[in-house]
Amino acid sequence: MVTKLSDDHIKLAIQKDGRLTEDTRNLLRTVGLHFESYKQRLFSICRNFPMDILYVRDDDIAEYVAEGVVDLGIVGATW
Repeated sequence: MVTKLSDDHIKLAIQKDGRLTEDTRNLLRTVGLHFESYKQRLFSICRNFPMDILYVRDDDIAEYVAEGVVDLGIVGATW
């Protein structure tokens, strides 16, 4: 079990729990990424691509990208 993010991996923030969560995970799998989805984990490591997926609150994703905590984020429009 990996317990630390890699410094040389792309870091992608996605919604931990909400209306986009399952669709986002499905999209990532459809493009060929292999990773485990854990409800109790803060991140997953892709097994076939140098990327770490961070599970965070949707309200925090834009700020994490802006501050450089993550490289990319997937968000949706607020209702």
